[in-house]
Amino acid sequence: MRLSESAPEKRYVANPRGQARRRYPLLFLFGHSLGGTVSLAVATEEGEREEAGGSAPAAAGGLAGVAVMSAPSWPLANPEYQERLEEWRSRGYLLRFSEEDPRFLLPWRYAAEILERYPRDAWEERLRRLEVPLLVVHGSEDEVIPPEEGRRLARLVPGAQLALFESGHEWRNFSTQKKANRLVADFFAERARAATAPATS
Repeated sequence: MRLSESAPEKRYVANPRGQARRRYPLLFLFGHSLGGTVSLAVATEEGEREEAGGSAPAAAGGLAGVAVMSAPSWPLANPEYQERLEEWRSRGYLLRFSEEDPRFLLPWRYAAEILERYPRDAWEERLRRLEVPLLVVHGSEDEVIPPEEGRRLARLVPGAQLALFESGHEWRNFSTQKKANRLVADFFAERARAATAPATS
């Protein structure tokens, strides 16, 4: 069973061959912090489907680009994460939704699955094989995920673009956040044009 198929609540966003693929001509993934890790996990699985001949080309509804913001190259990049995930292991990875916002809980659950399925060297090898265009956006003053994690992630993925902004983890400066968002939007627009451009002989 694949990561993107192991929980019903993530099938809509994490199953590129499901409803989203039928409704939209191109797919793009974006995630912040551990949400970026989840986006990368889904992208690597999509690459495996294409290698197996089970996915359509980008122009026919494939994954055309991924952008991550303040994302770690490995889920345990922040030492505090390890303590949190160890607590989840002791409780079977289950927390009642009443305890915390479920939108916050889901990336943690997925990150825990990544840790269970792939040792760090195996995870990094998956990233090295990733062929989907990737944009890595990171804050140079990130106090949660050090900026070196963004640099490392960009080095791991062939052809990845790296953009550093003067920002912390939560991007509280509106002007800086606006510039970063524009960069992501322009990246996706560029990838959409490239994916739908007529083939040249």
